[in-house]
Amino acid sequence: MKRILLTLISWAGFARVFYGGRVLGSGKARQNCHRCLYAQAPNHPQRPNQKTTAMARKSYLRLLTLNTIAFLFLGAEASAQLEWREIYQTNDSLPFCNLFEICFLTPDTGLVGGHCPYSMYQTFDAGETWIPRWELGGEGLDNTSQIEFFNNRQGFITFGSTIALTFDAGESWEYNTAGELHLGDIVYRDAAHLVTAASYGGEWPDSTYDQINMSSDSGRTWTIVHEETHSPFDGLILGLTYSQSGTFVVGLETDRALRSTDGGYTWNTVYNVPIDLAYDGVSPTPGVFVLAGANYYNNGLLYPIIVRSDNDGIAWQVVWADSQASEDRDFIADIAFGDSLHGWATRRNHILMHTDDGGLTWDADTLNLPSGVGGVVFGGMDFLSPELGWLVATGVFGPSRILRYSEAQSSHEHRYPIHRTISVNPAFPNPFNSSITLTFDLTAESGVTVVVFDITGREVMKAALGLLAAGRHTHTIDAAGLPSGIYFARVEAAGIAKTVKIALIR
Repeated sequence: MKRILLTLISWAGFARVFYGGRVLGSGKARQNCHRCLYAQAPNHPQRPNQKTTAMARKSYLRLLTLNTIAFLFLGAEASAQLEWREIYQTNDSLPFCNLFEICFLTPDTGLVGGHCPYSMYQTFDAGETWIPRWELGGEGLDNTSQIEFFNNRQGFITFGSTIALTFDAGESWEYNTAGELHLGDIVYRDAAHLVTAASYGGEWPDSTYDQINMSSDSGRTWTIVHEETHSPFDGLILGLTYSQSGTFVVGLETDRALRSTDGGYTWNTVYNVPIDLAYDGVSPTPGVFVLAGANYYNNGLLYPIIVRSDNDGIAWQVVWADSQASEDRDFIADIAFGDSLHGWATRRNHILMHTDDGGLTWDADTLNLPSGVGGVVFGGMDFLSPELGWLVATGVFGPSRILRYSEAQSSHEHRYPIHRTISVNPAFPNPFNSSITLTFDLTAESGVTVVVFDITGREVMKAALGLLAAGRHTHTIDAAGLPSGIYFARVEAAGIAKTVKIALIR
């Protein structure tokens, strides 16, 4: 009740000041593309006259006074607690179905697909129940690769070499088999133009081919705009991403990426991109790219990594990596943002990564899902806002689950609160020239380790602090012997990691 009262007072005042007493519907522009636009706000109203504006300001001052009184009286309990909650588990209605992809058009209407008897299932109640929408039939047409929407009516679904298009929110579909077209990641530039990038071939000793295709008619026909050949050991082309700056980026193996600044017609190679396999990418703001995936150990196994560019894909830096990952093949499978600051990335072994600063720093959260036989693999995600999102968790030899991230429910059934054993305060002083102090809080007794990485993700320092009691602790990092540059200090406790960015200046 406290939160509801404060919210109503605050938003009523805000709307009356800035819209002259007219309250507009809320709208949220999807990052990296235009899909999942819901409750789209109308055009900005005409500028109110001075008398109307003055009256609105007086009204707001009265409301602001009420807001202040309410805050002092009720306290600061205005922020809702958010949590992941299981809302669906595959059963007889979705038999033999491993779910991988999910997309929501509105808070109530969404699509999910995977390796299922039907290519697509749809919900009209925010994911509580799902029904099959259509079945294309035929061998190989039951394995959904991607579901993407440009807005709440136009979108596509791909499986194998087939793409299905809808222009009426999934009521009807037109589809074609691509033939020689190799479908990989597909992204919208605008309603008419789509780009796809894929690798094919690669059976030793044959060469691997990287191919980028463009459609200028909303996905009906495609034209090759870029193709290159290399050894089978140098594939794959992954993580195609478009930014509202007008730039495309797609990752290549061997520390490279391709970049286009003319709408996808021509592509140039960018070097020193410190990620081997960019499984997914996103552009939270124009000119900013975040790629997530994995790097190879020397023995060929994988560890998860996230890299970022803030100059339109020209220069890149590692913002998070776990080169000490315990899994043999650990990686980031999917990444999604709810707005320009808040994002999530899925990792193996019940771990989600999250950021609150546009991808500059990432922390790990653990969801204690029932593993079943063979464990759980996180699949696709989709967010309509920082407070509303969905996640697919697929059992290797068990049921798939759909989780919703939203305000905490009164019922405790199938709830998976985020377990944040540790919180880290800003390091001080930062920048520093010799030593820097980390301050962190533990909610329970835990073994703590501090690891420092350089900008390439290489571990340069590690300190095992042993078993520490619950409460506040400090640790000083001595940078003797390290050159000037950007570093990342990670504090690990009870399987949870918090990372802070630090700058050493000599």
